[in-house]
Amino acid sequence: MPKERWPHARSPNEFLERHLSRLRTDSGSTFTRLIAEFEKRKSLEYECFSKFGRTAEDRTQYEMHDRRLDSAIDKLRDAGRREIARDLIVGGVIAIADHSPHETDLTIPPEYWPFLDLNFDTASAKSATITLRNIRLILSSDLSKDQRDNVNANIPWAAAKLKEIEEKRAAIGRRDGADLDDPLHASLRTTAASARVEPDEWEKGVTLDRAAELLDPDARAVAKTHVPFLVIGDPESESHHSRTWKALETLRQVLHSRLIESVLELRILHPPGEPGAKWTSVSRDVLEAIKLETIDFEMSTVEIRNGQPVEVRVFPSGSEAIGTGVADANIIPSAHEPSPKIPIYTRVSDVWTALPDEVRNRTAQRGGKKAIAQLIHQRIQDVPFASVERELRRLLSNE
Repeated sequence: MPKERWPHARSPNEFLERHLSRLRTDSGSTFTRLIAEFEKRKSLEYECFSKFGRTAEDRTQYEMHDRRLDSAIDKLRDAGRREIARDLIVGGVIAIADHSPHETDLTIPPEYWPFLDLNFDTASAKSATITLRNIRLILSSDLSKDQRDNVNANIPWAAAKLKEIEEKRAAIGRRDGADLDDPLHASLRTTAASARVEPDEWEKGVTLDRAAELLDPDARAVAKTHVPFLVIGDPESESHHSRTWKALETLRQVLHSRLIESVLELRILHPPGEPGAKWTSVSRDVLEAIKLETIDFEMSTVEIRNGQPVEVRVFPSGSEAIGTGVADANIIPSAHEPSPKIPIYTRVSDVWTALPDEVRNRTAQRGGKKAIAQLIHQRIQDVPFASVERELRRLLSNE
């Protein structure tokens, strides 16, 4: 029986061109077709200017149109890159890469991609601890079942190899006394003038709610004044509701801009579900793909995968996480080091009890129970989410 042929693994830029031909606008036109139309219009604009452009005003008009068309093309390509970055995280796209001449053809685990910056032009990706080269991408749906099983079997080996590489680099850093530049004071200068914060607090990381308070205390105070419900036709209710949501939108935009500017860093626990997990920075691709409406200040979560909130902390850019972050102060040890002898109900109850009152009160809101179940699941990831949700419902019914 002939050996099953694998799909062609493409470089990131080759994969992007193929991906753009599958992405469509609301009108049904593919991104590839739109880019071709914009390129054609650029050629026509240049041809027209070269024949009839005589004045400085003609040149200004031509350059303005040319910039607009370039901007439209860049936006389409950026959308394709963000889509690929999300697919790498959820496993829709498989990446194979080399770390060194002796460590080649590594199938990169999806959980590594939130921390890797993918460079499409150089076919490389970097994080704080590893550099990957010669990246090739394959669409997961192009693989047969046997091929997907082969990939899944390779991922644990690759994860162990990457972890070994990271540990070696960390050991070299400790041996050589390597230290990162500390931009802590510069970061603090970007917060609101009235913010009161101790350096130790920033170094250990802060929740999104605390970061909002530091960045814009006035907007945060307004956003915290929740209204039970909106009364249509009541000017006072509508005005209050409008002020609250505008303040919340402002906070999200301010925080996101600080993260994109690399003044502050957004971090999640990595490796996920392990007792020794560290607060680790996510990549710029992930930051740019985060939808502002998924930033939840009270729960201190964002959505990296659609519909899956992840607990996060905010750090000054370039600082080192201390231990496993500030989450340890609020979680009993059993939540990080689960024991099979402890019943699931007890473990859910322990994490539930450690949550702040303002978070637990959200069970009364629409979708609040599921959001809190997801938050608890992040603390005890060895337990299936369905079991966490079931035990949380039982716990709430007994209160």
